[in-house]
Amino acid sequence: MISYWDAVVLGLVQGLTEFLPISSSGHLVMMQHLFGLKSMLAFDVFVHFGTLVAIFVYYRREIWNMALSPLFPSRTKGARRMLFLIFIASLPTAVIGLGFQEFLKGTFETPAAVGCFGW
Repeated sequence: MISYWDAVVLGLVQGLTEFLPISSSGHLVMMQHLFGLKSMLAFDVFVHFGTLVAIFVYYRREIWNMALSPLFPSRTKGARRMLFLIFIASLPTAVIGLGFQEFLKGTFETPAAVGCFGW
């Protein structure tokens, strides 16, 4: 079980490190290790969901334009191209994630693994 204080600290770590070119997930693993907490997948998913909500709020106009770009290509300049580029950029991650799912499942849950692979 996670305390309120631990949740606040881990949430702050996630929020402060998400947009840096370093692993915010790695920081969560390291902080959970330092606090002596068990890896809590539900909590990790929840703070990542919070990040996703913040991104959607901040980029709501751009996301809306990308969503409308297949229907109204003349009104959404560049949005259709951006949507296509995001799709193409996501393909390698999807292939690797699905192809190595069993191997990667518990790989990034220990501080040693984060230190080796979290760069």
